[in-house]
This record gives sequence, structure tokens and C-alpha cells, in this order.
Amino acid sequence: MKIRVAIFLLVCLSSNMLVAQWATSYNNLNSSQILDTASLEVRYAVEMKWGRRIIKDTISLLIGKKYAQTYNPRLKGVQIQRDSLFAQGLNAPSVKFLTFPEDTYLELSKQKLTCVYRCFAPGKPMQYTEMQPHLDWTIANSDMKILSYPCSQASTTFRGRSYKALFTLDIPQSLGPWKFGGLPGLILSVKDNMGDYKFQAISIKHCRELIHLWNWEYHKSNRSSVRRFVERMHKMPKTYMRTITGGHVIFRDGDDDNISFPYNPIELE
Repeated sequence: MKIRVAIFLLVCLSSNMLVAQWATSYNNLNSSQILDTASLEVRYAVEMKWGRRIIKDTISLLIGKKYAQTYNPRLKGVQIQRDSLFAQGLNAPSVKFLTFPEDTYLELSKQKLTCVYRCFAPGKPMQYTEMQPHLDWTIANSDMKILSYPCSQASTTFRGRSYKALFTLDIPQSLGPWKFGGLPGLILSVKDNMGDYKFQAISIKHCRELIHLWNWEYHKSNRSSVRRFVERMHKMPKTYMRTITGGHVIFRDGDDDNISFPYNPIELE
């Protein structure tokens, strides 16, 4: 039996750009590989500029002895609720809020980074691996504090963007949100000079939380191929949706394929 997927968009077109946008979400969380147990969790408020919108989100950095993971705690909480409803045979609401789309797993001993990019639902998440990027930081003095921690300032360029960061020597972890790291202390704030992306620590706590690599059906690739795919997904969202549904899709707003979503990736090269 062919399944036809109906996509209901509330859209406002301006210069062929959609104000509304499909969200990314987690898949079922019932099965996973446990990589490590984290002893420290740092939560960051994230701000992203996509088109004319400022998207606000939260990501968590879990730090264990073997792995450091960044993930989206809000999405995880929503998915746990969805899994519970599905287990009871009930329908669960879809995710409609926009999030920072990439999770990371850093194997500390090998400095090997596994990245999971969440595509528009119901597409498969993309997965690729690379070595932890080497960031050439320039360190300067600073008298600023974040969450009562004294911070030093550092600047660098990374894949097409220039960044300024604040890090604290009081937490001697050479880590930070997403792919940022390589400083002699934990990064508590980092933002690019164009004001498109900003990460700011909002809480730091000791914990005992498992680091899961979820047993999803990943589309495994490499970083450059994932970047090209995601760009096409944003610029031709209806073509993307027809592809992943086998063409069985109805668009309430019509079938004009000349629409696109704002695309402002954190990695420009």
C-alpha cells in the first residue's frame, strides 16, 4: 500500500523565501549504544540568524572520561514523551520548533569526531566522522566572568567564520560547544564576528548521565557531501520531501518548486 504524506505549511512568501520552515527532530530513543557516563554537563543558550529570524535554542555538552557529546536536551525531552505516547498506541504531536541541527560525539583519546546532522523530518539523519578540527587560537587577557568563573578571551577563524571566545582555566577541559575546543580551559562563550551564531553557557553542574549513540538508521557520508545535501535540502525543500517520500506528497500551498528556506550554515567552507 502506498502511503501519501500530506505536508501542511503555513507560509508567507517574500522574495521566494519561506518564513515557515520544516523542523528537525530526534528518532526513536528506545535503542542505543552507551559510549560513556558523563560527570559534567554544561548547557549553552544558542542564537542563530537564519534569514530575518533569530532562532533561540539550547544545547548540552556532556563530558565523560572517554567521550564528550553535544546534543539537544529539549528535543530529547520531547522525543521521550513521543515514544511514551507511541508505546500506548496514541498519536504524538510533531516537532514544530527550529533547533541547532547537529549533534557531536568526540572520542577523547583519539580526537575522533562523529557528527550527526538531523535532516527535515521524516528524512534519515546524516552521519559523518572527521578528526577533531585544530583551531589556531590567539589568547588575550580579559576581566570578564561567566557564571562566576573568571574568563580569558581568545579568537580564531574556522571554516569561513571568525570567532571570539571566553574560556575559564578554573575548569581545565579543552572542550566547548559543538566542534569548538583546543583552549587550556572550558569554553563558556563563543560567537562569530558577523553575529550569526552565538553560544553562551547558562549552567554548569556535576552529573551522572549516560552518553548514548542512538541506534538510528543513519545515512553515512562525509562532511563535504553532507554540506551539499543540506544546502539542496534548504534551497529545494519540496524536491527533497518528494525524494524521501518516494514522490507521495501533497503540498497544501500548491506545487511551486521555486521556494526555498533560509540557509546560513555555521560552516561556510
